[in-house]
Amino acid sequence: MSTDTSLVSVRETHDPRDMLDWQTRDVERVLIDGALTSAMLVNLRRSSPVRTHVASPERLSATAERQQPLLDEHLAAGPDERSWTWLSCADVIVRRFQGPDPRPTRLGELHGRFPGCLIMALTPHGHGHAVVTTVSGWKARLVPVRHGSWVGDDVLSYASAIHAWIVAGRPLDALDTARLTVIRGHAAVRPGVRVMPEDQRGSHSRVG
Repeated sequence: MSTDTSLVSVRETHDPRDMLDWQTRDVERVLIDGALTSAMLVNLRRSSPVRTHVASPERLSATAERQQPLLDEHLAAGPDERSWTWLSCADVIVRRFQGPDPRPTRLGELHGRFPGCLIMALTPHGHGHAVVTTVSGWKARLVPVRHGSWVGDDVLSYASAIHAWIVAGRPLDALDTARLTVIRGHAAVRPGVRVMPEDQRGSHSRVG
């Protein structure tokens, strides 16, 4: 049975040259900047949550030498995950919703069903904004910047980056109006999203 859950290994990059393999297919970067603190650039490597092989000690040693220390590791379940087993042990969960805005009760229900999940994100089926919440009650909208087009595939990356932000000990309040940008290899960089906490319901036209 296929799964939409992955094991995400996160390393903070202070110099992009320190990650020699960030442009490979299974590595992406997320830049968090414009926050009320210093910017953060993280590398996300996704792998199967089920170990199918073990790398040789020589390969593991060579890889460790050229990577930054591991900052965070978590299970992330994408919107197509249907397995209760994976959802019940995921640290990050993304679900889809219909309509212009998810019902507040839906967020509470999801956190109640999966109490071990630190980050919950709801993404629209079409255009619009996503909503991200934490088990502690923090809630924010992810609004496309500069009238950018919405790319739902990036929501899981945004949520994983916020998870790493928390694990790194950075305060959620510092994400107020921060910008999140996903960078994949040599692909064109999309405008990204702006983090708008629940008490700052900025419209798309005022974000950029």
